[in-house]
Amino acid sequence: MQSRVIQAYQQAGFATLALEAKKEFVVRYGIKSEFQRVNSVPVNERVLPHVKRNLEELARHYHAVARRPRKARTIRKAVRWYRVYLDPFDDPRAPSMHFLLAELLFEDKHSRRRRRSTTRATVSAP
Repeated sequence: MQSRVIQAYQQAGFATLALEAKKEFVVRYGIKSEFQRVNSVPVNERVLPHVKRNLEELARHYHAVARRPRKARTIRKAVRWYRVYLDPFDDPRAPSMHFLLAELLFEDKHSRRRRRSTTRATVSAP
């Protein structure tokens, strides 16, 4: 499975290859993928934890990269991965992910989007 390839890249110290493999994994097996559409629920349930983990790692990676020299393109990448994670999953980590998204949008001065994510983080928090 592709998750083993990701793990092998990480163990070998090939961070860039691991990152690209995570992106490919999410696109290939994510919620809106052809794989999810054609496979049964048990198969999808085995893959979704890996999708969620990779999405969270992608979002956090691009968030960290966006904090260095602020480049709009990098910020957009981080925002994309946060949103892909948050849209389909009702997850206990969603409030913290919404907060990180709001923080990133605040730093990028997208105040209207920031308020929406901050509100979701507040409302979703236990």
